[in-house]
Amino acid sequence: MTAKELAKILGLSAASVSYALNGKPGVSIETRNRVKEAARDYGMNFIPLNYSNRTNRTIYLIYYKKEGPRVIENSFDNSFYSTLTDGIAMASKDYGYHIHLRTISNPVELRDELFELGNFSSIGVIILATEMTQEDLAPLAFSKLPVVLLDNHFRSTTVNSVTIDNVYSAFAATDYLYKKRKKQPGYLQAAVPITNFDERKKGYELAILGNGLSLANSSIHRVSINPEDVYSDMMDMLKNGLKPANSYFADNDFIALGAMKAFKEMGYRIPEDIALIGFDDLPIARFSEPELTTMHVPIHYMGILAVERLRSIDEDEFERDYPLNIQVNAGLVLRQTT
Repeated sequence: MTAKELAKILGLSAASVSYALNGKPGVSIETRNRVKEAARDYGMNFIPLNYSNRTNRTIYLIYYKKEGPRVIENSFDNSFYSTLTDGIAMASKDYGYHIHLRTISNPVELRDELFELGNFSSIGVIILATEMTQEDLAPLAFSKLPVVLLDNHFRSTTVNSVTIDNVYSAFAATDYLYKKRKKQPGYLQAAVPITNFDERKKGYELAILGNGLSLANSSIHRVSINPEDVYSDMMDMLKNGLKPANSYFADNDFIALGAMKAFKEMGYRIPEDIALIGFDDLPIARFSEPELTTMHVPIHYMGILAVERLRSIDEDEFERDYPLNIQVNAGLVLRQTT
């Protein structure tokens, strides 16, 4: 007899039976005893789950790196993704898991990889999904293992994910600039189409509209993501007559730093003439001149959360039926560019 069948007989939810059999909180002592007694009566051989005694000790970490402009790998600074990986590694070590790394570049490879991994004993799969799009999701149906998307999520599918609350965080940054400078902030928008940047644009727009301003009056500049390329983009705009806004929210720290270099070279003072807020709080933000105000993302913690979500599913099979989108907020770190 399965736990689901026992739940039906007892008139309880499958989750309640699972909690009772596995010694987890969430049910009363009376219900717990009732479930265990019924399990014995029906000859169920149940053992409370204990992750330290499990033999499935592997987590597969897949880097999804698409062709084209690199987001995951930036020649200037790759600390965001190395910090995510460090969080995964630390939590895995604490729980006694082993990490096997894979690199995938397209949906066909991902489908084949997920299908193949289903033949191995594993806790599950974490996909570094920053560069994934809606079209890349179909292969997830081939996974026999639990999957957690890290640094991306999609409302159109039910899959576990750990990501940044980009909308709120971008709103907070833009709102701060307006209230401090009393003028409409501009937006330095990444030209690379990924979910994180799309959501930050929504947050920027909500802050503009929420303060009674018109989006038609916004200074929005689409730029590259590598700081040297951003510098070149901004220099071209400035030399061609662009009059910059009094302040800018940038999609990430790379963009803010590249733009700041161009502004300074063209004689603008930071922050007196132009204030800047980046996003991510990478180490380079603390060593710029002036130091960059930015939105701090708890990157390391996001990696830990991804592992902990797989652990929860491993300990309780019913958790797999209820995917979670875990969002973390970014916090404003005030430095010298505001």
